[in-house]
Amino acid sequence: MSRLARFLITFFLFSTLVLLGSLRADAGKPDPYQARVFPQMSMPGADLTFTFEHVGDLTEKTYCMGIEVTWPDGTHSGNDPRESCPPFEEYQARERLAATCEEDVIVCPPGYDCFRKSCRAPRYELVRRWTFSTRGARVYFGPGEWDVHVRFLLYKNKDVHRIVHVIVGGAE
Repeated sequence: MSRLARFLITFFLFSTLVLLGSLRADAGKPDPYQARVFPQMSMPGADLTFTFEHVGDLTEKTYCMGIEVTWPDGTHSGNDPRESCPPFEEYQARERLAATCEEDVIVCPPGYDCFRKSCRAPRYELVRRWTFSTRGARVYFGPGEWDVHVRFLLYKNKDVHRIVHVIVGGAE
């Protein structure tokens, strides 16, 4: 085998490995949009708990999220707070103000009458985790395999879709 042939084979193999490595660059990162069910396998009528969560960084695209869950029977659950959310810049400004107010609060020793600085910077409560339970709900999972679809409704971005697969045992 000539040196040129060995060089070309080595170059081709090395390029392929580099390409595969670059394609898997984000393979080790966890999915920031998580959809889980516990237990994944159950009997009919069992209590199933579905958890949908965003665990990624808080950015302008993800700071004011909602979800829409489509159950196997076609019904929907969830919330969409995007219309009532303030602009991201206003959210950041309020968070900065709240952080500085927390630093400025004076704690008086017992027995002393100190001046206390009151700071009432309202904070926005951002929901990043949603939990639904079938206990007491009108959603029933009979025997079979079921898919529950969830849409993460992002503030200024395309929605993200995830599917939770549930297996319910028993006679049909």
